[in-house]
Amino acid sequence: MTQRKHEAAIETRRLFVLPDYESILGDHPFVATTLSWIANSYHALGDYDNAIDATRRALAIRERLLGDHQETARSLYDLGMALYSKKEYESALESLKKAVALQEEVLDTHEELILTHQAMSVVLKCLGREEEAEGELELAGESARKLDSLQVPLESLQNSEKNGWVLSGPVPISSSQE
Repeated sequence: MTQRKHEAAIETRRLFVLPDYESILGDHPFVATTLSWIANSYHALGDYDNAIDATRRALAIRERLLGDHQETARSLYDLGMALYSKKEYESALESLKKAVALQEEVLDTHEELILTHQAMSVVLKCLGREEEAEGELELAGESARKLDSLQVPLESLQNSEKNGWVLSGPVPISSSQE
């Protein structure tokens, strides 16, 4: 059942949504998002080559249009995970390292950063680099601890002040979603 849903989603997005977005919008973040959805369905079906191709297209659009942005970091993470699934561990690790660097720069919370460090740990284990893998798990743990502390909001506030941004409201002190 799930397989048919992914196949239907790919077909609908490839044949109807993507062509319309591309003809009307050209290269646009909506096009990149649609490509990411297509890639995620390909990945779920085990079609890693098509997942990698669609993710690379989404990443190229996001890098060009958004630059250093959380959606660009997500594309780097998605690419790393698809490459990992294809057992291209060195390439996966390179993409995940780029994702971490960008996530540390642009994310307000550390939830996605935790996942990326965990993924890097798995890839490093596959490469036989146990010590580095343990280091990534430690970094994931540090990020998890920051979620429940004041450190993340304070870092966000300090970065905002450093960049000359003005905060229009209070800085949240918890990552809990309401």
